[in-house]
Amino acid sequence: MLSSLVAFTSVLIAAHSAAASTECFTTHTGYLVEGSDFGVTSENLIVWPYTVSNATKIKLSLQACPELTTYGSYIYPTQYYGRLVNQANSTDCLTITPSPSNERILHGKLAACEGTSSIPAATQSFLYTENDFGNEILFVRITMFLDEFLPILINMIISKAGQVNCTDSSGTIIDSTSGNPKVTSGSNLWQLQCGADGTVSTFGLSDQQDGLAITSTIYNLLKDAKERNPDLAIVKMSVANALRTASRPANSLRRCLATHAPLQEKNCASITPPYSALIERLSLVRKLLNGRPLTLAEKILYSHLHDPEKSLAGGGRVRGEAYLQLSPERVAMQDASAQLQFMSAGLSRCAVPTSIHCDHLIQASTGANSDLERSIVSNKEVFDFLESAARKYGIEFWGPGSGIIHQIVLENYAAPGMLMLGTDSHTPNAGGLGMLAIGVGGADAVDAMTGTPWELKAPQVVGVHLTGKLSGWATPKDLILHLAGKLTVRGGTGRILEYFGPGVYNQSCTGEHPQHAKAQNSLACPDRIGLATVANMGAEVGATTSTFPYTPNMRAYLNATGRGPVARAADQAAAQGFLSADEGAEYDEVIDINLSDLEPTINGPFTPDLATPLSKFGAFVKEQGWKDEFSAGLIGSCTNSSYEDMTSVADLARQAKSAGLTTKVPFLCTPGSEQIRATMERDNVTSTLEGVGAMVLANACGPCIGQWKRDDKKDEDNAILTSFNRNFKARNDGNRLTMNFLASPTLVTAMAFSGKLSFNPVTDTIPLPDGGVFKFSPPTGQDLPSAGFTPGESSFYPQPSPEPQPETKVVIKPDSQRLELLEPFGSPFAAGSLELPPLKVLMRVRGKCTTDHISAAAVNDEGGDVNVAFDHDHSSSESPSDTIPGVAKRFKAREQPWALIVDENYGEGSAREHAALQPRFYGCALIIARSFARIHETNLKKQGVLPLWFADQADYSRIGSGDSVETIGLESLLQGQPETEIRVKVTKRDGNVFEIPLRHTMSSDQLHWLKAGSALNYIRSQMA
Repeated sequence: MLSSLVAFTSVLIAAHSAAASTECFTTHTGYLVEGSDFGVTSENLIVWPYTVSNATKIKLSLQACPELTTYGSYIYPTQYYGRLVNQANSTDCLTITPSPSNERILHGKLAACEGTSSIPAATQSFLYTENDFGNEILFVRITMFLDEFLPILINMIISKAGQVNCTDSSGTIIDSTSGNPKVTSGSNLWQLQCGADGTVSTFGLSDQQDGLAITSTIYNLLKDAKERNPDLAIVKMSVANALRTASRPANSLRRCLATHAPLQEKNCASITPPYSALIERLSLVRKLLNGRPLTLAEKILYSHLHDPEKSLAGGGRVRGEAYLQLSPERVAMQDASAQLQFMSAGLSRCAVPTSIHCDHLIQASTGANSDLERSIVSNKEVFDFLESAARKYGIEFWGPGSGIIHQIVLENYAAPGMLMLGTDSHTPNAGGLGMLAIGVGGADAVDAMTGTPWELKAPQVVGVHLTGKLSGWATPKDLILHLAGKLTVRGGTGRILEYFGPGVYNQSCTGEHPQHAKAQNSLACPDRIGLATVANMGAEVGATTSTFPYTPNMRAYLNATGRGPVARAADQAAAQGFLSADEGAEYDEVIDINLSDLEPTINGPFTPDLATPLSKFGAFVKEQGWKDEFSAGLIGSCTNSSYEDMTSVADLARQAKSAGLTTKVPFLCTPGSEQIRATMERDNVTSTLEGVGAMVLANACGPCIGQWKRDDKKDEDNAILTSFNRNFKARNDGNRLTMNFLASPTLVTAMAFSGKLSFNPVTDTIPLPDGGVFKFSPPTGQDLPSAGFTPGESSFYPQPSPEPQPETKVVIKPDSQRLELLEPFGSPFAAGSLELPPLKVLMRVRGKCTTDHISAAAVNDEGGDVNVAFDHDHSSSESPSDTIPGVAKRFKAREQPWALIVDENYGEGSAREHAALQPRFYGCALIIARSFARIHETNLKKQGVLPLWFADQADYSRIGSGDSVETIGLESLLQGQPETEIRVKVTKRDGNVFEIPLRHTMSSDQLHWLKAGSALNYIRSQMA
């Protein structure tokens, strides 16, 4: 594919006038932009004439205006925009006028120009032509002189086209053989050698010709190549974009103009669901279920069944009861979630397409570039390990700085009707494109990576019926914040949220092409954007995943992100009824929401389900006795870093700047991906935000998952507003006293200009220094960029569908303090008994215990302290209490297996399995809970820890630290008697003994994991 190619010559001058009285360049049809858009400091411009192949060219800088600069070196055609300078060492004063053939190119005046005969030893040439193919402009970046580059350029064209006609000086075709022509240079001329007979056509730069002649020649070659190969990629690049990029600071030049090449259509073979096979399997499912109407979630799940007849045996009730054996189509992993376990499985390659995303280890502090560089150095051994593992097993590797896993999946892999697993709890983000994306632990991911059927207890399906349309300041984020308040953090457990109804669609968007339509604050108008935000935060109510029916705007997004073939295939699948619920499909529950009634909502602090409408939030702050101030505003993350999100907040920033306002608090912005970052930069979103005081962070999770080196608020009460998805204590900045509130990015942005928690931008004004007041208008943004997305720095993108390189040595240092190949866990039944040995209770955990808390920060119910456990068997040399990990280590040293007693929704939060691995590593064999969060319960099962539920929740308080527990009935269960009642015999420290009834959720396969000591042990034994 010949991508990002431009024929020859351009002036790319980074120009900016800070002085209102000096107009150096003017705006003209979007190609040249004046004012502060470039964000440039002052440096004079100079004219450097020099010679290439005996033809004088001009390297240009500006000296006429006081606030102008340029970075890099640019070749300028001497005659393309009117005569400038044709004499070496000229000191003429110049006037630049528009080209007679195309006045979009240049406006303005230059004076007091100086000349010099020197030029750097190397130069960058940015080649440009206004000759176009259907309004497309060709662009390429090179780093060599013209005489070095031209043969390469034309040979690239020839090799891709397969055949190019050679012509004589009159344009008559003199050779049209299929032999590949070659370009050579004579003493003063360029020559095109055609075919086997060696016919030569002479063209190009002689000592009498200028750049325009060679431009025309290359253009004709391109045109001929395009005609012969319609699939040849020829894409658009404007001068304005080049100018903006050229004006970036010098330390960012690695991302120079190449970042603004438009997005190319991807090879979609590995990312297009096998719709025909899925629809055929669904036909079998319908027979097994007696033809009953199916929800969309059921269609996607059941069409991915490994063996429909086994999973749906009997055709009875499935949802909430049956265990489904599924075959996901893709796996995505963040950081070190599953790679070590996959390596232990002993396979040479992944059974399904898999990707690794380095997004969790970039710490935010001083800004994108410095943060990224520092984090790469400090995490080098982890990144080296991940990259080498990816290379060895044929996994696509998205390195640090490429973006957040969920945004990258959305832009590159997600497809309607797909079933995907991701080792992160917010994997359901991809449900915004009409698929099922489910967050799992690393061991679950290994199932799919090894081709083992992945097991899921069939979730119930909750229908969320949407009517009306969002208006004013209300956003899709407010929908999910409102819904979280209704459902609570446990309301979605064991359920899929399926959105349907007229509110999902927006008829008013059909009148304009989505790329040119202004966002109209509905869900479907910003195509997948609002949908993905809503699906993302389904994790906060415990939902297995969330999904939406396929819409025309999803098609628009697929096309805009280079996945036209996926969109066309999805259109055909949708036409067969595969990508929406059947008429008459029944849901386990239906929740009705009228979008027209929603207002902006703020959730928190410390839990994502404490929802307060904006109109009542000021009173809420006063009632709680909190200070009416907050200390930072943070926007972005995987939940809210879409192009529409960013252009909407930029609209507010422009409004505020026009009134002379800047943000009152630190204001941090996290782009979700390199594609979003580059498109933001090209379209002046970045410079607009920076112009009001924002700091743009690296393309990574950053503060959202606690990677924030915050120095201004240490262990003191304060509040922050974020557009993130989770707000547990200490999650963002490590300070348990920081109250963290969740809101839409537009609300966070508007409130950052006030600095007050009580500020309501819908009704309130901000005082101005001149005694006036300023009031925001509701923000508007673009759902998709009118110029298309630009991918950004190419080095961030992996090779698609790489082949494994088995000779690669996976890098793990023997003395590493961060990586370790663990020995397989032993079976708890190695001694012969199928009951667990007597277990010592380490502690009883009180209240909310998320994956962020587990092991290091849980509340001990018997003392009320955080991260304190009691050792009732301590020696005389040991203290009676220690940290939770400290006591666990003591138990492990004594070879004393232990148990935990925990409260409701234990393990809420992240999909990372460290919260299951750590207790297992230190000897935990049993956890008894009032209730479990879905992902964490599965992670415990995968690691060989038995999770049991209290049959009577009042029994929770009857067991305490230092007590002993023994299982009763587990042996029968493991021997294939699933209806056996499980009990534990409790021996209190005072000798009192009693039994408590319990419940379990173990399937037959999960019981095999428990017997083997872990799921990985079992997989390995099956593959032996």
